[in-house]
Amino acid sequence: MSQDGVRITFPPNLSVESLPTKEQTKFHNSIAYDMTTTSDAISVTARRTYLRGETLFKLNEYAELRSFYSKMETRDQESIVLSVTIK
Repeated sequence: MSQDGVRITFPPNLSVESLPTKEQTKFHNSIAYDMTTTSDAISVTARRTYLRGETLFKLNEYAELRSFYSKMETRDQESIVLSVTIK
């Protein structure tokens, strides 16, 4: 299992405009991926959990397995959008 967490604190003149949505996905019963992002007034926190139980897969599972990892990579690269408040 691999778990990551990142908190980014920003100045008060920035605010969160959009965050990636929560994502939970599985590949059969052997791999699980979970990504959540939360925010408060001055920070954003992203948490990711990746759990892999098997190492060897059948040849006929390759296309679905590749699709799973492509979706995981896409989710890992999603943006958090901040907006500036000018006073």
